[in-house]
Amino acid sequence: MAELIFGDYAQAFSPEVACYIGLKKAIVIQGFHYWLEKNKEENRNFKDGCYWCYNSYEDWKRISFSYMSERDIRRVIKELEDDGYLISRKYNAYRGDCRKWYTINYEKFHRDMIQYREEAQRKEKEEILQKEQEALEKELYPCVQNGQRVCPEWTEQYTITTQQETQLNGLNVANYHSPYRFDENIFRKSIVKACHTCGIESDKLIDDVKTVMHYYRLKYLRKHDKPHPFLNQNCMCIIVNVFINGNAYIPIVLGDRDFVEYYMDLIDSYFDTDILETDHNMMHFMNEEILHYRDLDIMYY
Repeated sequence: MAELIFGDYAQAFSPEVACYIGLKKAIVIQGFHYWLEKNKEENRNFKDGCYWCYNSYEDWKRISFSYMSERDIRRVIKELEDDGYLISRKYNAYRGDCRKWYTINYEKFHRDMIQYREEAQRKEKEEILQKEQEALEKELYPCVQNGQRVCPEWTEQYTITTQQETQLNGLNVANYHSPYRFDENIFRKSIVKACHTCGIESDKLIDDVKTVMHYYRLKYLRKHDKPHPFLNQNCMCIIVNVFINGNAYIPIVLGDRDFVEYYMDLIDSYFDTDILETDHNMMHFMNEEILHYRDLDIMYY
């Protein structure tokens, strides 16, 4: 029975590569890699510092990819060339021989795969963080479903007094609370709007700010067993501006440090430190002296 499944010849491909460039491309480039390694072992078709493999499209179908149409093979090889992962030459001795010779650009492929893995890991962390937040919020506040308020007595409208507005602008909000529940959609839109207001157009940087602020919310939930108080758009702009540009105490010269990881370290230090007369409001965290001392903590302790 096993021979009916595997036969005399089985092909393999990397699922990770298939996720990145597509299934057919992953199969074809793996097939080319097989022939390049075989030629390397037998020390043949070595030209211009590389090992090469060659065939007509008809022969590629017959020898390696019998389950693909010749048209598909031609298209996939062309796309791999356009992507920069396959390099083609013509080393044929006869003018009438139109077969292309191929080698893999391993350096570019390796570099792009590393970048893909890092991005995939970042998205996975964000998804895990989001699921943890949703689970906590569902447990603490069953009236919130899919980031939407379902309790009729709640309202999306929010107003603050002139005195409170002055406090917010001055970052003096250590004891500030809101009676309103957290709204996921409003929160996300507010972050994006604040980023655009501060002149941030990079999607990656906006995603990084979202990740940091969601991480802060999660830490707040775990610390206080309740959602973080409402932040109006002016507060969001202040927070985003400090995130990106720093302030007088901390210019945020990251160097080799990742933006998200750096701020997560700051947030961890903030919540792990006993600070008198604070409820861990995000605006208090953005205070110059608070950021300065948390930065010292992660640098020297």
